[in-house]
Amino acid sequence: MKAARRKILLLYDNAPVHKGPEEELTHVEIARLTKNTTAMLQPMDQGIIAWIKARILNDRSGAALLRVLCVEADAYAIDTADAMQWLGDAWDAMPTKVLANCRRHTGLLSDRLTSVDHIIN
Repeated sequence: MKAARRKILLLYDNAPVHKGPEEELTHVEIARLTKNTTAMLQPMDQGIIAWIKARILNDRSGAALLRVLCVEADAYAIDTADAMQWLGDAWDAMPTKVLANCRRHTGLLSDRLTSVDHIIN
């Protein structure tokens, strides 16, 4: 980020387990959210969770179909490794427009902003 002259804003909630960094970060502005902001940010959670659920259900259906075709005993049996792989794949495949749309519903940043550089600078 330093070479690209980019800065980011990292927002995190006020959970006691969330500690700030031990050293100064030159290109990361860290802001802790105030108490009781969960309700305001809920659209963000709901949108991301809905997208990931839909993607995982699609992956699970594909895996079940493959198991049926391979005549496995329990086509719908999944293990933790499968679930974690599907979650990682879903997160990696999430389009930025999903995150942008969720953020827009929170009202956290102005819709006119294309970057948070204006806020940090």
